Amino acid sequence: PATKSDCSDYNEVGVNEVEELNSSIVFYPNPSTGIVNTRVNFATPTSFTVTVFDIMGKKQTAYDVNNAMTGTYQMDLSQLSNGIYMLNIQSGNVTTNKKIVIAK
Repeated sequence: PATKSDCSDYNEVGVNEVEELNSSIVFYPNPSTGIVNTRVNFATPTSFTVTVFDIMGKKQTAYDVNNAMTGTYQMDLSQLSNGIYMLNIQSGNVTTNKKIVIAK
């Protein structure tokens, strides 16, 4: 059985941190024809990566944003086929997921 010492490298992530990341990033329009706006609103400069996966779990592309606080960034997903994609957002040890539909 696992003991507390087995988890010494584990960094605890609170629900509040995940909710903060989730609520601080908005993707629109959804559905999109390919150009997806990413609106961010963080209290402090925050770097994050958005990785785009197809419905089968295959990585399609990734975007890195460094030291963002507020503003809008664009992701060009027009090369993707029509369908549902998962956006995996990771900032430090906090991760959340959102869904986007590409419909051209």
